[in-house]
Amino acid sequence: MDFRIERIDKEDLPFLGKFIHSAKLALSINLLKSRHFGFHGTSAECFKTIDNVTGEIVGYIDITAKSQEAENLSDKKPDPKSPIPEGLNPPLLAEVNNAVGEIAKETDGMERFVLTRIRRGVGSKLVQLGIDRAKAGGVPLTVCAEAPSITFFTSLGFVETRHVDMDLRKYAPDNSGFGLFRLAGMIWRPE
Repeated sequence: MDFRIERIDKEDLPFLGKFIHSAKLALSINLLKSRHFGFHGTSAECFKTIDNVTGEIVGYIDITAKSQEAENLSDKKPDPKSPIPEGLNPPLLAEVNNAVGEIAKETDGMERFVLTRIRRGVGSKLVQLGIDRAKAGGVPLTVCAEAPSITFFTSLGFVETRHVDMDLRKYAPDNSGFGLFRLAGMIWRPE
């Protein structure tokens, strides 16, 4: 595939909203967790991959810089009285958030870059963009990966820091086929 990588523009947001929504719905846990997805705050650098033949967006990645200072500023606990947005499964959302928190403990306080989204078959080139940023900054690159992508990240030099398994049967109808769902913290370190 002939493609190029560029920064995301405002004009891309309607398409990327649909793109991210459909990508997230492809992951079974998100069918139970939420119907609403959005971009991260301004600390994320967003890039798109464009097919040079068709001009269509075929992939995207967010790379977020993390530092102890930024984490301290964002360490505010959510207000338990805050309403949960419509469409979310509150117990599953809490379990996923707890799992992500457990995984994050392995890199808390570490200056690093974090991959927050990738999609659509051009992943290794997009991840390389994150690796290049991490190399240039002399910091690790981390990602919270679903089980199907662990082998992909391992092939690019990432190692697992820890994982959390969640039993989705608690949130789904009987005989629906849902079972254990694994989130794994992974890290790539500059040589």
